[in-house]
Amino acid sequence: MVPKPPDPLPDSSLTALRAKRAADYPPDPIPDIIPGGGISLIAGASGIGKTAFLSWWTTRFRDGLPIFGHPVNPVPEQVILAIDRSWVQSTSKWFEAAGFPEIRAYSPLDDPTFSPSRMRRKDRRLGVLVEFLDKLQPPPGAVVYIDPMAPFLGGQLNDYDACSTACMEIRELSRNLRITIIGTCHTAKLKADPKDRYQRVQDRILGSAALLGYTDTQMYLASPEETAHNYYEFTWNPHHARQATFPMARDP
Repeated sequence: MVPKPPDPLPDSSLTALRAKRAADYPPDPIPDIIPGGGISLIAGASGIGKTAFLSWWTTRFRDGLPIFGHPVNPVPEQVILAIDRSWVQSTSKWFEAAGFPEIRAYSPLDDPTFSPSRMRRKDRRLGVLVEFLDKLQPPPGAVVYIDPMAPFLGGQLNDYDACSTACMEIRELSRNLRITIIGTCHTAKLKADPKDRYQRVQDRILGSAALLGYTDTQMYLASPEETAHNYYEFTWNPHHARQATFPMARDP
């Protein structure tokens, strides 16, 4: 004998359930591309220019300008958690150059009250992330950038179980706070031979396939050395729209 499957929800109940759940999430920052209340990733090699890219991206949101031709929804605020470098000494310079010096940010490396040794406990890092967010108090509907996100992804990026669970916990946090999280990620070391690389750029993101399966939109910034072109390429891979790639250049 096998258990009887539950009766399907009637259409009216399903519609009501969807409406109730939709009220738990903020609007999509970019409709069909960046879902509100979710987790999206921006990946690229270390030093490729992800932070510089974010300084451009955030000004587009601030000014209500389309991003790669897609209209953006107004967001009440954008805030940044700068994890790997000092905001004061390093990261803030990109946003000053882009004309967005007023963006609010927090870096534990600038906080004399924070002990980095607390990060050694993998099972307590979600609590640390909550503390960091509490420093910034992002309002409902805000977009929060975590640069980089790896320290909060379970402590072992190649561990599918740990990584998937961490993504689920962060998604719950995002939903409860009604914020949208965009985290930066590094890629695995790339070999010189383009034929000896993953064909899909999202598969180059360092870590388990759980990073793809448990996040919403994966984005990838590739350098001219990777593309064999004289320009950068930015690719996004949403769940509810076609993957697309856009050429980019860096000004002086």
